[in-house]
Amino acid sequence: MKKNIFLLILWINSFSLFSQNQTIDLQGVFTGKYRTEGYLSLSWRPGTNQFTFLKNNNYDTLFVQEANAKTPVALLTKSKLRELLPDKQSINMLEHEWLDQNTLYFSGLKTLIVLNKGNFQVKGFPLEDKTVLNYDAKNGLFVIKENDGNVFVLSERNNFSPILLCPDTGMNIVFGEAVHRNEWGINEGEYIAPSGKYIAFYRMDESMVDEYPLVNTDELTATVEMIRYPMAGRRSHEVKVGIFDVERSVQQNKPVYHYIKTELADGEFLTNVTFSPHELFLYITHVNREQNCAKLVEYDLLT
Repeated sequence: MKKNIFLLILWINSFSLFSQNQTIDLQGVFTGKYRTEGYLSLSWRPGTNQFTFLKNNNYDTLFVQEANAKTPVALLTKSKLRELLPDKQSINMLEHEWLDQNTLYFSGLKTLIVLNKGNFQVKGFPLEDKTVLNYDAKNGLFVIKENDGNVFVLSERNNFSPILLCPDTGMNIVFGEAVHRNEWGINEGEYIAPSGKYIAFYRMDESMVDEYPLVNTDELTATVEMIRYPMAGRRSHEVKVGIFDVERSVQQNKPVYHYIKTELADGEFLTNVTFSPHELFLYITHVNREQNCAKLVEYDLLT
């Protein structure tokens, strides 16, 4: 019994000492005292055993490292990027992905950089002043939105020549945006298949929805902006899910698409759009307007 009491006291004392040694310096939390060096924006380089990254205490250099090596090597610096992109007001290196073994895409800069025999070159790319809605770096695929609201698909397969996502446009028709509640985690309007062969997209028709006034106080003199808002008991917007065929569109140099045949009886909110791994099916979760019933429906992708 005495032995057990002694061990208990020893354990309590050791825990007390451990707690004292682990006292957190609150000021140190905000000044980086506990920060350790790590990898930021890590991206594997296709066809090699290399990966690239930035260090969390050095955002000015993109490092490359062999998987079985311990020491990274500087690959590209912010000063070099400034030379390549003199018109850019700011240089952000944090977001980068490899399209292939020698092509880097910096999404924050909307720029492609090609590595050719140790030299870097900017690849002509029609993304300046465009809104990038979505992209698939692996398959060289981009979905962009013009200022006029039209949405285009750019593919490396046709040297990024823009193809309209869908010509089925008109007044109060919306493409490339979230069409349902953001609270459901829907922040995009298009979904790229794993292989890059297809793009599922939302088409929203708001023409039947009543207008609702919002006051814009960002202006020096407040202005009224009208939006389409489905009030309780009134008509809601109508949503379709379309399939854009990337391969056939590139081959024919025009949009090739069709709509999935959804049924309103399954629920008017079309959420959680995703492709099956083999891309034979598309899955959509239907939610009714009362939001008390959800159905997961499997659709044949091509029909």
